[in-house]
Amino acid sequence: MRPTTALIFAKYPRPRRVNARMTPPLTPEEAAELHAHALRAVLQRARRGGLYDRVVLAGTPDNDVPAFAALAGATTPIPPGDIWPQGDGDLGQCLIRGIRRALEEGAGIVTLLGADSRPCRRTSSGPRWPASTMPTRR
Repeated sequence: MRPTTALIFAKYPRPRRVNARMTPPLTPEEAAELHAHALRAVLQRARRGGLYDRVVLAGTPDNDVPAFAALAGATTPIPPGDIWPQGDGDLGQCLIRGIRRALEEGAGIVTLLGADSRPCRRTSSGPRWPASTMPTRR
């Protein structure tokens, strides 16, 4: 089986920068906390169960990479080399750049996830990934 990488794209949870569509009824601070909780949850789900050989967090803004490590906390520690800056450009450019890097670093399959992605699971017939999964060819 080819190595699998979960590539989680997320913004750092700053008030007025994330989940703006949730305000109101939430305050900007509550929306940021909701985003942080969702991000921690998807990190925990991706790292559990052995579905992925590697879990990478691609974060923005780029200078918040150390803050992402602190956000993940002790329950879901992320090795420093597995927190990547998204870089400049629109979302499509950031996704392509992340996929290329994952492939260059040995991934055979790359699964793209967001901070609010649904759980992934393994079935008796093999891995089951969300619809956003992109099998890759070398």
